[in-house]
Amino acid sequence: KRQVMPFAGDAFAADLKGESERFRVPCPTHQGVADGMTPGGRSLIRQTDPRVAVTALKKSDRGDFLVVRRYNQADVEVSENLHFENPVLDAQKINLLEGPLLLDRADPAVTSGGLRVVVPLAPCEIATVAIVFEPLAGEESS
Repeated sequence: KRQVMPFAGDAFAADLKGESERFRVPCPTHQGVADGMTPGGRSLIRQTDPRVAVTALKKSDRGDFLVVRRYNQADVEVSENLHFENPVLDAQKINLLEGPLLLDRADPAVTSGGLRVVVPLAPCEIATVAIVFEPLAGEESS
């Protein structure tokens, strides 16, 4: 059974994504403390543009990196800023199977000393981004 939210005009002004999130669990973006690696309470990732939705956030199955899947809900190009508490070494777009992306897409850029990643998104683009963090203090790099 489907429910439809009536609205008129612009979907972003009507906050359709926000309204739909009231009926489901949002993607978690805070690390817990069960593994004892990082104190809790800090945000792992924060985004700023409401036109972009994060649909998945997970540790990679194929390497030691974070996978962030997102899509541009707008019909215009968007450069979304992802903000991190832990410094990022590298970010690149990958395919759904976490391999190389064979399409010609604009690459993300790591800025602000590794605390921000700018991800350019084409209109209605779905992008999977691999985020590689700098090793934490006391952690060995591989």
